[in-house]
Amino acid sequence: MNNLLKYLFSFLPGAHFKFYNEALIFIGVLIIGAIISKIILKRYKNAALKKHFGNMPRHLVLFAGLFGFLIFSRYEQIMLFSMRFILYVSLIGFLIWTGKQIYVFFARYRKDNRRLKEMAKIPRYSTKKYK
Repeated sequence: MNNLLKYLFSFLPGAHFKFYNEALIFIGVLIIGAIISKIILKRYKNAALKKHFGNMPRHLVLFAGLFGFLIFSRYEQIMLFSMRFILYVSLIGFLIWTGKQIYVFFARYRKDNRRLKEMAKIPRYSTKKYK
């Protein structure tokens, strides 16, 4: 147990990190995902999409910046910022956020999208009475 704690909470774990390329690809995918989601949000005039996923590009860029900073800190061996614990907590936070986005898509977005489409079919100002 003591070795595990030393492994996780080592202030300066060293620059020997075998996943630099994979981490940089992951950061690039996050940035590309932010650009694509920004384009989709601007192109489609869907209120439910903007309501539930309007902050998604900003969050993806923030996660990419955070992971980029942590990987750079690990490479440059900056004390405390290169801790494995901080990287693992950040990855867990990203996975929780991703799970929340998936839940919002399947649970809330579809319901709101249907509701807003039905509301759009009913004319707002009319002389006819609808039952």
